Amino acid sequence: MDSDFWLIKAFVFCDLAFIAFALALILYSFPKRIRTAIAKNSVRLDGTRSARRLRQEKSEFQLLMINTLVVLLVGLVLANVVVFVVHREVIPLPIVVASMEQFHVDGYIWANRLLDPAQGNISHRYDEWLATKNMEHQVRIENVIYMFPVTVVFGCLFVLGTGFCLARLYIRSLAQFEKNIQRRHREYLNYDMKSRFNAVEAAKTRKTPEAKSTPSV
Repeated sequence: MDSDFWLIKAFVFCDLAFIAFALALILYSFPKRIRTAIAKNSVRLDGTRSARRLRQEKSEFQLLMINTLVVLLVGLVLANVVVFVVHREVIPLPIVVASMEQFHVDGYIWANRLLDPAQGNISHRYDEWLATKNMEHQVRIENVIYMFPVTVVFGCLFVLGTGFCLARLYIRSLAQFEKNIQRRHREYLNYDMKSRFNAVEAAKTRKTPEAKSTPSV
């Protein structure tokens, strides 16, 4: 349980670091055209800045960032669960790390290194862990070695698949965000044009009685 506690702390640290990096990358690469559109939406047709519209645009941007953060958290939770299940039910991560320290492209040499007491007797450590899990001793670390290429392929596919899904969700959210900006721009423009038209009509209405009261010459 103590090793699990430290593993959870490591997960949390890595997750926070990844989220900070991902959000920084998203903000840095945020499309310039959308930044420009947000700035334009905050300005009225006559060139004056609207505090209400600026708050609205900030609120929509914050909502986009919150949705992006939620998507990242869902992806990270999924990845953490997979890794934790492997740690608890397949092979402990400390043994994985120790095995990778003895890695060799030749599987036979790698297996001999794991059996070598001078190299930490990693195979024996794995057998002891299997005994604590009441698992059959036919499952040995050598089997894990032979499955290593398949594990790497599936691991890469999982990472790439998760990353692809997260990227697709973010791109769709960003596209919808841009559409909403354009919709609000049309609404603001219509409102400003209607306000200007009403102001002109009101000015004409005020001038009309004065014109009628002026005697003709």
